[in-house]
Amino acid sequence: MNAISEQFDPHELRQPPSSIEAEQYVIGAVLIDGKALANVADWLAESDFYLAKHRSIWQAVNEIAAAGKPVDAVTVAEHLDGSADGLTFADVIDVANTTASAANVVAYAEIVLEKSRLRQVMDLGTRLAGSAMRPGVGSADLVVQATHALAALQSENRGGLRPIKPALKAWFEDLAERYESGRRMNGRATPWLGMNELTHGLRGGELIVIAARPGMGKSVMGFGLATFDSLRDGGRVALFSLEMTIPEYGQRSVAALGGASHEWLRAPDKGPGSDEQWTRVTNGMTKLLEANIVVDDTPGLTVAQIAARARRAHMQSPLSMVVVDHMHIVRIKGDNPVRELGDVSRALKALAKELNVPVVALAQLNRSNTQRADKRPTMADLRGSGEIEQDADYIFLLHRQDYYDDSDETGAVEIIVGKSRNAAANTIVLKNRLDVMRFDDWEGPLPGRDEPKKHWMAGRGFDA
Repeated sequence: MNAISEQFDPHELRQPPSSIEAEQYVIGAVLIDGKALANVADWLAESDFYLAKHRSIWQAVNEIAAAGKPVDAVTVAEHLDGSADGLTFADVIDVANTTASAANVVAYAEIVLEKSRLRQVMDLGTRLAGSAMRPGVGSADLVVQATHALAALQSENRGGLRPIKPALKAWFEDLAERYESGRRMNGRATPWLGMNELTHGLRGGELIVIAARPGMGKSVMGFGLATFDSLRDGGRVALFSLEMTIPEYGQRSVAALGGASHEWLRAPDKGPGSDEQWTRVTNGMTKLLEANIVVDDTPGLTVAQIAARARRAHMQSPLSMVVVDHMHIVRIKGDNPVRELGDVSRALKALAKELNVPVVALAQLNRSNTQRADKRPTMADLRGSGEIEQDADYIFLLHRQDYYDDSDETGAVEIIVGKSRNAAANTIVLKNRLDVMRFDDWEGPLPGRDEPKKHWMAGRGFDA
């Protein structure tokens, strides 16, 4: 025996993860009791079987069931007769005879699925190794590809129809608890009374779109939601800042939390009031350092990269909210921006449901409103509005009259509710405090109205 044969024994080759016995049991259970198929057919695929003959038989089983015919050893054998698989009647009967009962089909199917996932992980490793060998491939793209694929494997579940009674019972218990405690919120609170009264909190699975023309303050709202959620309820927020850098986010947030002049932060001076500004900066810094916020300011991210990075962060420690600033500069690869913008909104909505957190996406309005006498935006001004409107649970359109009219000194910021799945359309009025990069609840009578509005967040939220 030469040196090579001494070092290499083909019998020592490791077989990929599989359980032939479990595969035989599952197929045999279905062949002896066709009703067993209903328990596993919607989540166990042909590709989950390791042996080629088992894949062929499982494919035949599903084709027969789809045709509305009874599934048993005879019908499957006849279906495979003369096929390229070369399986005979005896082969099918042999598999059927390995199982005495269909009672434990789900347990064995789960073993088959687990082995399949392990093989998929191995296959992913092989593909990544091959990709890494190709010239011009970046490690960042490979990491995103791997994270996305692994997260997809982890998030797979059987799902299916479930009785409504347990869910209804849990809902009723929550309703009773909120009634007894007087708690009106059933989602993540926002810094603004009007938005809380409208939404009763932002809930997991919701896509919330905040849309405006440049300079209106949509980033101020997005950053405010992220910071407030983390500070007030101890949440962990993922912020994707595609337009601004992390230092810019930090500067704006310190201004908002401490009440420091944003203009002074941009160009600090030693003139009168500088000591007070430093005190405000220190207060803002102290509060911001308590916030559990993770920020990604990588420019040109695709929506797949955003979703993969959010999943990875969620696996490390559960997120309470995801904020994307903003969806119209998420990188797209095709030549149909409207269709691909729809892909972005659908992916963000899917991410919200998958992680069970609210996803806040900032968006850009087109220039149509600037050509009208009444500058207030409408849903028609939202770029790609049809696709976004379909996916979003809430769409808030920002309007500041003082942006267009210097004579308007009210400082009112109108949050026009363009869409709401669970509430009537309305307009929320906030106070423009862009000098410190935030919006506050309106105090006193609203512009053009007589009724007063209480500053619900006084002493809390940004001022806490």
